[in-house]
Amino acid sequence: MIDKLKTYFLYFWEYIIYGDFESIVDAVRFLFYRRGSKRNRRIRSRIGTFYARRDTNDFQYVNYYYEWSVKRFVLKYQAHYHYFLDIGAGIGEYSFLMNRLGKKVFLFEPHPGSYRVVRLSMTRNPCENMSTYSFGLGSEQQEAYILLHHVNTGASRIIKPGEPVPQGEMVSKTSTKTLDALQEELNMDVDRPVMMKIDVEGMEVDVIKGAKDFLQRHKEVLIIIEDKHSGEDEVRNALAEIGSFHIGRVDELNLYAKKKDH
Repeated sequence: MIDKLKTYFLYFWEYIIYGDFESIVDAVRFLFYRRGSKRNRRIRSRIGTFYARRDTNDFQYVNYYYEWSVKRFVLKYQAHYHYFLDIGAGIGEYSFLMNRLGKKVFLFEPHPGSYRVVRLSMTRNPCENMSTYSFGLGSEQQEAYILLHHVNTGASRIIKPGEPVPQGEMVSKTSTKTLDALQEELNMDVDRPVMMKIDVEGMEVDVIKGAKDFLQRHKEVLIIIEDKHSGEDEVRNALAEIGSFHIGRVDELNLYAKKKDH
């Protein structure tokens, strides 16, 4: 309870510092009524300047203290890493932060609305070393559907093969590719350290399986993986089939996996 209150304080302090009192009102509305912002607008935070959509909680994602335990972990270890792969990037807050810190960033986001926000926000922030892709990563290349969550857009997810498309829900066509198949296009130096963040609402194991060759070829890799939907055992097993990783917890929702030296 104390940690949660501390987080709320940091949230509100960040909004106050930037004079963003509208986001305070939006945060209270979302907390009690699960309703999004009342209008489209631009928001400035410590991370950068972002476009935020009406009826969504975009205002929350761009707060510097959003997912603070994960962000604190990323900031603690980022100095050693040259590349940052943001897989399931949402509106790109981690990508813009890491780009500001001098990383070469690769962003992947299949939600069409969130990807549009990324591209709009790129016009307001320095992003010379940031490449963006409007598809998801998975275990194979295929056409897919994404189930859209209207308010909490970060909870949107790709519908897995064989899973029926829900009737009456908002869906959009998208596609998935494997990270292995993209290696030539990304043209990354295997000798330079890589940090990856995977948050794909239950597709984490699929992303790992589609990155087997990538993970084996790159010498230094640190992955932050949300395991809330995929499950810790499933993630551990998928990584064990690829190589040797030191695995621990970032917080109750996220693991980290650091490739062990051979």
